[in-house]
Amino acid sequence: MIRLCTDADIPALLELLNTGYLQGEGSEPKPSPPALTAEQLRAQMAEGLRMVAWEEEGQLASVAGLQDVDGVTLMRHGRVAAAWRGKGLAARLLQHLWSMTQRPVLTAVWAADEDAVLFCERHGFRVLPHAERVALLASYWKLPPEAALQWVILADDSWLHPPHKEILAPAWIASAAGVALMLAASAWVWPQLPSGARIPIHWGLDGRPNGYGGVAVGLLCTPALAALMAAVMAAMPLVDKDLARSRPSLRAYRGLWLALLALLALTHGCLLAVALGVAVPVDRVVMAGLGALLAYSGSVLKQLEPNHVIGIRTRATLKDPELWRRVHQGAAPYLYAHGGLLALAALAGAPPVWLAGILLGGLALEGLALLYATSQPKPAA
Repeated sequence: MIRLCTDADIPALLELLNTGYLQGEGSEPKPSPPALTAEQLRAQMAEGLRMVAWEEEGQLASVAGLQDVDGVTLMRHGRVAAAWRGKGLAARLLQHLWSMTQRPVLTAVWAADEDAVLFCERHGFRVLPHAERVALLASYWKLPPEAALQWVILADDSWLHPPHKEILAPAWIASAAGVALMLAASAWVWPQLPSGARIPIHWGLDGRPNGYGGVAVGLLCTPALAALMAAVMAAMPLVDKDLARSRPSLRAYRGLWLALLALLALTHGCLLAVALGVAVPVDRVVMAGLGALLAYSGSVLKQLEPNHVIGIRTRATLKDPELWRRVHQGAAPYLYAHGGLLALAALAGAPPVWLAGILLGGLALEGLALLYATSQPKPAA
C-alpha cells in the first residue's frame, strides 16, 4: 500500500533513512551521508516535503520524498528496507512519485552509493555535469560548492528536454494560420477600396474615429501585430527555463497566446468591415473582447508556477513560491469581475468614456490589491 507519511511516521522514517543507507561491502565500509535528525526532517516536511511510503505488513518497506521548489520537484530521501530489496518496490514507488508532479524532477544521490546512481539512470535520469551540479546544490539544496564532491545530481527527461516545443506547437500553428487568414482577408478587401482611401485605425473616447491610415497601414497593421506577438510569445520560453520546464505554466501560456491571437483577429475583422463601409461599433466590440481576455487571464494566473516571463512577478513573489501561489490565486477573482464587467458594459452599449473608466479603474484597484497581498505576512502553518 502506498500512502503519505505524517509526523507519526517520523521515528520509523529516521530509522530507515539513517540505518538503511550504505552498510558497505567487504572489510572497509563505504562513507555515508550525515545522519538526518527528527528536527531536520520535521522542518523539511513543514517546508513542503511530502514523504511517501510503500507499506508492507505494517512496516515501511520503501520511502521517498517529493518537494516542489522554484519550478522543479526535488526527489529526496529514497530508501528501501533491507528485507525488501530486490523486489521492485523502489521502481514502482518511483512511478507513483512521477504521477504526483508535472514539474521536472531533480534528485541528489550520495556519490558513494553507486547502486542508487545506477538505479536512477536505469529509470530515465541522467547525471548532470559538475558545474551544473554545484549551481543546483546551492540553489535547491543550499549546500556549499564542496558538496558537489559528495553528491551526484541527476535529472529526468523534463529537465533535460523541456516540453515547451511540444506544448506550444498548437499555438505556433494557430498563429501562422491566423496571420495567413488575416492577410488573405486583407487581400480580398484591398481591390474593393478606392485609390488613396483613408481607413480608420484609432477611436477616441467619444466613440468616433480620430486616427486614419492609408490602405496598406489599415489592412496590414493587425496581421503585422499578430506576427510580432507570435514571435515574442515563441521566444519567451527560450529566455526563461522555469517557464520552459513547467507544463502547467506552458499550458496557461499557450491559452493566453491563443486568446491574444483571437482578440487581434477580432480587431482585424472590425477594421476590414469599417474599411468596406459597414457600420460596426468598433470601440464596443474591441472592449468586449478585451474584457473577455481579462476574465480569461484570471484562469491563466491560477495555473502559473513561478517564472520570470508571465504572471505577477515581483521580488517578493519570485522569492517565495507560496506567496506566488497565494497572490495569483487571490488575483484571479478580481480579473474575473473586472473582465466580466467590462465585457457586459461594452455589450450593453455603455459610452466609450465609461468603458475607459471601467478599464483603468479596474486596473488601479487590482494594482492596490496586489500591493496589499504582497505586503501581508506568510500565514502560520
